This record gives sequence, structure tokens and C-alpha cells, in this order.
Amino acid sequence: MGSRDAHYNLSLSYGLYHKERGVEKNDKKKLYHLEEAAMLGDAASRCELGIYESDRGNWDKAKKHWMLSASAGCEGCLHRIKRGVQKGAVSKGEYKNTLRDYEESIKLTKSVQRNMAKKMLGKHMVSGPGGVNTSKELLK
Repeated sequence: MGSRDAHYNLSLSYGLYHKERGVEKNDKKKLYHLEEAAMLGDAASRCELGIYESDRGNWDKAKKHWMLSASAGCEGCLHRIKRGVQKGAVSKGEYKNTLRDYEESIKLTKSVQRNMAKKMLGKHMVSGPGGVNTSKELLK
């Protein structure tokens, strides 16, 4: 199976939504499908792998997953990297590079059509907690 969306959805089926989808919870299969989706470029899967590693105390692996996910445009992971700088777990240089990649990724996804859709749906859209301040304040 080569679809990152299929792998990500299967990871959800074996994890979070196993009861609703009629399958037994299976952490090994969940992890397998997260890894497959991440290798195919799925930023959400990469973020989940970072959480998985963080929960197990593997901070370096978690940081790498979150940096890759943030570089692909995941705002939540950028926020995690920013908190890492504040706690001293991420260098300012790592944050600077990740922020640059994040901004480039976001810039590549902008279009007139997306902006129009965002304006039309704006009041119906739900945003994440607090958003991310991508200012250069941490880089001083």
C-alpha cells in the first residue's frame, strides 16, 4: 500500500478510533502505519510519531520528527519546537532553520483560490490553540 492517507487512516483505526471502526486496538499496527505514512511525507503522522517518542522519553527522536513536520507546514509542531527553544532543548539555530522551512512551505501553498476560500469559510473554520507567533523574538 503506497498511500500516505490510507496509512494515516489505518493508524487512526488501530489507535484512537478502533471502537468506532470495528477493529481491535493494536499499537504495533498503529505505529507501523504512522511510520509508513511519515515516510511518504505525511506531516500529521510525523507529528504523531514525535508525540509517541516524547511519551517514551526519546526527546531527540521526538524533536527530529517535529522539526520535519514543522518544515512541512505543521503549525502545531512549529509551536512544539518554539517551546523547545524556551526550555533549552532546541537550539536557536535549529529553530531558525525550521522556521525558515515552515514559512517556505506555507508560502508554497498560498494561492488566490485558497485565499478566497479562506475568506468565504473563515468564520466557520476552527483554528488550533493560540496559533504560533513566528516572530524573530527567539532568535535575538
